[in-house]
Amino acid sequence: MKKVVFLLAVGTLSMPGYARAQDETGAYAWENSTVLSFVSTGGNASSSTLGLKSTLIATGGPSTFKIEIGGIRGETTFRTRTATGSATDFTVAETTRSELTAENYFARGRYDRAFASTFAFSGGRACQTAHNGGWRVRISRGVLRLLARSASSVAVAGVRWCRSRP
Repeated sequence: MKKVVFLLAVGTLSMPGYARAQDETGAYAWENSTVLSFVSTGGNASSSTLGLKSTLIATGGPSTFKIEIGGIRGETTFRTRTATGSATDFTVAETTRSELTAENYFARGRYDRAFASTFAFSGGRACQTAHNGGWRVRISRGVLRLLARSASSVAVAGVRWCRSRP
């Protein structure tokens, strides 16, 4: 898994033209957030789920560049106990069976650039595991127009197009 996430991050970073999200002074404002989660339950069946997501955002002038990588993996273990013998003299045999219940990994990159006070360009690439075990790649582009802005919300309208590959 580490190798796959590393390759996706390198592929996202190597997209031509996207690594230039900086203003005229060359300064970036960097922001990172990382979430690690682990949930475990027990009983006749036990399950555990591990999740990781990291988001890195670079803002410079009118540009914003965002990279996200992460994944989730869940596994369930079923236990069956069987007692053989009499009520006073018995032996208990336990068998376990584990199966993968959830698995999804992703890497996404997005570049936004404002080219006027009310217009912006947006483009990105996303890679994630598909249901058949392969990878699905989605490339998107768009032009947005700012309609209204307040302290807590932004209204935009625009055109966005997408291309997906299995």
